[in-house]
Amino acid sequence: MCKSFGGTLDGAALEWLTNVPPGSISCLSELINAFYQQFASSRQLEKQTSDLYRLVQGPTESVRDYFNRFNCEKIGIKNCDVRTAIEAFKRGLIPNSELYREITKYPCATFEEVRSRATAQMRIEDDEVIRTASQRSTGGSSDRRSYTPRNNNWRHQPYVRQNQVQSVNQYYDTNNVYRNERVEHPNISDYGFNVDIGGVVNALQNVGGTVRWPRKSDRPDSMKNMSKWCDFHRDNGHTTEECISLKKEVAYLLKQGHLKELLSDKGKETFSKEQTTLPGPTISSERPDPPPFNKVVNVISGGLDICGLTSSAAKKINRGESETMEEGQTEDEVALHKSLTVMAITFDDSDSVDTQREHHDGLVISLTIGNALIKRILVDNGSSANVLFLEALQEMGLEEKNIVRRSTVLVGFSGEALRTVGEILLPTYAEGVNMMTKFNVVDCPSAYNVILGRPWIHKMKAVPSTYHQSIKFPTKWGVMEIKGQQRDAKKCYETALKPSKSSI
Repeated sequence: MCKSFGGTLDGAALEWLTNVPPGSISCLSELINAFYQQFASSRQLEKQTSDLYRLVQGPTESVRDYFNRFNCEKIGIKNCDVRTAIEAFKRGLIPNSELYREITKYPCATFEEVRSRATAQMRIEDDEVIRTASQRSTGGSSDRRSYTPRNNNWRHQPYVRQNQVQSVNQYYDTNNVYRNERVEHPNISDYGFNVDIGGVVNALQNVGGTVRWPRKSDRPDSMKNMSKWCDFHRDNGHTTEECISLKKEVAYLLKQGHLKELLSDKGKETFSKEQTTLPGPTISSERPDPPPFNKVVNVISGGLDICGLTSSAAKKINRGESETMEEGQTEDEVALHKSLTVMAITFDDSDSVDTQREHHDGLVISLTIGNALIKRILVDNGSSANVLFLEALQEMGLEEKNIVRRSTVLVGFSGEALRTVGEILLPTYAEGVNMMTKFNVVDCPSAYNVILGRPWIHKMKAVPSTYHQSIKFPTKWGVMEIKGQQRDAKKCYETALKPSKSSI
């Protein structure tokens, strides 16, 4: 046994074993005790709630960064005491800060109250950043960056369709080549504008709603080249001359007839020649017929609970009978529901700027569920249920007695069946929308902590896109977006490839 013990070691532990004096170990128990004494300091101790007192907000650290750092540590503590966590969070705040004074004057009973007040302070900080940037752009700051003002709420406005009449058979738009396809576009300087690139960006303000302004990158500042600034994105990471989105937008706008007044005589001549020689896709006048088929494959499905609906409700919808609004809803709630229903959600290439060009990753996000920030959440519109895995539930500090013992059967795509432990109702927070969500609790190994299926997606009126690594949904503040985390998606995929005893 002592000889085989070394086969389980590597690194420093193996080096220690090779240096043990010969004849100093007489049995396996002595070897184990000597090993424990040597590496006792390397043992990973279980975190306690009192460890949260070590977290302190930095002098220049924002409330958002401090709260996220605190919450990540809190999630790793089993059976975390809420009162101790609230007191530790308050002690860690900058003394005499607005949030510290508010929590001191009005104590919080739950950590959800702390989250709400911290979120309010985050909004104030974000507004101050926007105000500072606006003052810098209009006040003649000495900053070397040329700042271009524009409507900050452009991404949260419903899309308004232009008054264009198209034939039913017109399924291809040649102008889309200039904006959406991944083609090489010339540099801005190659067009021969009579203004510099900053003047071109400023001229986009006069074009109106035709311009699609890109959003800022979600990457942290540590991963950006802070020495480079882009006027079009209003963000660091690359220069305006290197901006691919700007090249696409200028090419598209020129094709639409905009910005031509900025072209010099030589530039107009060059642009006209390029348009006459530009190879374009062949467009047929009629859409081709679909390929013939000689077999129809249907699908069999059923159960007492179909995608979150009762059987009677599902049958009523199937007959074309509309469901009435829930009783007790106010006129404002009905109006809000209607406004969210008509709000358009679109995706374009600007949504995939930060994603890898060629990928097959699933959409994995992070959300606040209950009192914990849950990572590795798979958004799966192929799932008819919201699934919370038992191990993740235990890590959240929730007890199994909170589970409603209403078991059901989940069936995988290859026909294997798995009976759930029960159900649990938890608040799910997504970009201002806090919604109670029913989860089916499953006790089996998984690479993910949570799977959000069609019940949550449809209730949020959300549209996920795995290609753009994004999910968008309408709110009373406009269309909000949650970006996917490709690194976590790849790790989950690698974990899922490992053999397991059971899966769903």
